[in-house]
Amino acid sequence: EIKTAWANYFSKFISAYSKSEIDLWGITIQNEPENPAPWEACVWNSTSEALFLRDYLGPIVKRDHPGINIMGFDHNKDHLYSWTKEFLGDSNVTDFLDGMAFHWYHDGMDRDMDGSYGWRNVAKSSEILGEKGKFLLASESCNCPK
Repeated sequence: EIKTAWANYFSKFISAYSKSEIDLWGITIQNEPENPAPWEACVWNSTSEALFLRDYLGPIVKRDHPGINIMGFDHNKDHLYSWTKEFLGDSNVTDFLDGMAFHWYHDGMDRDMDGSYGWRNVAKSSEILGEKGKFLLASESCNCPK
């Protein structure tokens, strides 16, 4: 099963860094899971990523590296709340989830308005994550020049 191999790869990656005396604090399941990039990448929806965490990644990483934090999503804030609700909707997923990661950006490539949109999703996500003892991490942002 490819998903088992992928989850084991995460664990081996963490082990390799640890062997080189680089201790990781946490991982995200996939950077920009909604981006159909023209390079090697995995595209996930909220359900498929949550199930991967529940059935593969969570059990393997928490067994091999119990101190590692696992974060879901890691994409633009406009879809953060819907993904957060999906992950928190299944207690078996929540058992392996430490938090959600998000990017500063908001839908599309217009960087001028990124700071103005999507913050309601951040606030709502932070609230429901906090109720479950989970955190929210801003994992990427930039000031893109024109």
